[in-house]
Amino acid sequence: MIRYEELLALLNEFSGEADIQERIAYTYLNRAKIEGDTIKISGGYDRLARIFDPITNIKYADSLISFTNEWIHVTYPAAGYLLKAYQYSRLSNLQESYNNLLKANEYSEVNENITQRIYILDRLISLKISWGESEKALDLQHQRHKLLLAEDFIEKVKKVSRPEFNSDEFFKQNVISSYEAYILCNVALGNYQLANNYLIKHDSIINEYKGFDKEQILHWPLLQSADKIIQPHSQDHSIKRQDCIRPISSMK
Repeated sequence: MIRYEELLALLNEFSGEADIQERIAYTYLNRAKIEGDTIKISGGYDRLARIFDPITNIKYADSLISFTNEWIHVTYPAAGYLLKAYQYSRLSNLQESYNNLLKANEYSEVNENITQRIYILDRLISLKISWGESEKALDLQHQRHKLLLAEDFIEKVKKVSRPEFNSDEFFKQNVISSYEAYILCNVALGNYQLANNYLIKHDSIINEYKGFDKEQILHWPLLQSADKIIQPHSQDHSIKRQDCIRPISSMK
């Protein structure tokens, strides 16, 4: 009999082929139901909520939430709400995406899943900026940055992650994205000198970063923000616009 791990490997192998993935995921789910393995049952719903169109995925995410709703668990039901938030964003329904992020945040905080909380806060910050609620975005960003810089952050990450998960790289990636969020919040608020200060910190950290995703880790809004960081009437003209853009566009 094919093992659960092999079924998961097959799901990854046939990524994008929904019909095949559906059969594999149902094999996984039905076996888990027969064996009464509740963790693997939740895993089956989790996989099914990722492979179809957004509406179908939301239905499976609802099944996952319903199945795990009474659990006190590090991953579920928060993961179900995260899946729904993502699918609603695919439908451009940002309000429902936001609502589900808030639910996920409640569970991730109670169940002390720091990796979920860091991700959720990042998404909430982005939504607040896009809605013009920059002060609220900055408040959330302060919360996120404080969590990242806590002395026990990496230990908390290890506690909720698989053994092979690289907690150190996760920390570095999120410190970089945290400074990016500070740049965007402060540009939106017109705090251009502060934005520039964070850009310098961002540059110094990413120069030391060796992750495989170094080229992809930068977000397009930073280039857009660089045009606004140095104002024509700033008292300090020692840093020119091209000096702000260079660290962003040349980080490879």
